[in-house]
Amino acid sequence: MHGKFNRDKAGISSSIFGVVAIVLLILAVAGFSLYITKSPSTTTVVSTVVTTVSATSTGSSMSNGSSVIAFSPVKGQMVTSAWLVVTPLGMMNEWAMVVHAQGLETTNSTSTYLVEAAQMSGAMRMVPITNATATSDFQTNVNGTGTLWVTLNVDPFTSFESVDIIFLPSMNNMNSMEVVANATLTMMHG
Repeated sequence: MHGKFNRDKAGISSSIFGVVAIVLLILAVAGFSLYITKSPSTTTVVSTVVTTVSATSTGSSMSNGSSVIAFSPVKGQMVTSAWLVVTPLGMMNEWAMVVHAQGLETTNSTSTYLVEAAQMSGAMRMVPITNATATSDFQTNVNGTGTLWVTLNVDPFTSFESVDIIFLPSMNNMNSMEVVANATLTMMHG
């Protein structure tokens, strides 16, 4: 009996095979329907550069090529804390600049904050930090906190004397702008 195939003991009965096939088909249909009805999702990738920062008596420091400079509030203006971070990006003359401020007046649909810089050209002319107002402005959240992140194609330490945070209550009236805080760059680089 070893050489003959015994149909009763070998293989799976057709009723068990049918039940397993139906269960697998139901699982496949359920999985496919979940895949089709899955809502779109967004993935955010955060890149972090670790640098050591230490506060000094001037409110500024340099580490790993990065500079952290405290803004000085202008008398009578509302700002709790404001910092300027400048980091070389390692590419030919590209710099990352971050302005972060807390305790500002909350912006609305007509108001904004601008970041401007005094050029070193000798005229001390104020210009938007990116040479365009639309990319040099930021809004605050309901807590009065705002951040601007820009990439510059010039070394800010050799191009600018200082950086100002300016509040513009109305985009329709550029004459109503008020300097909120400023940071000096010339003492940081040499």
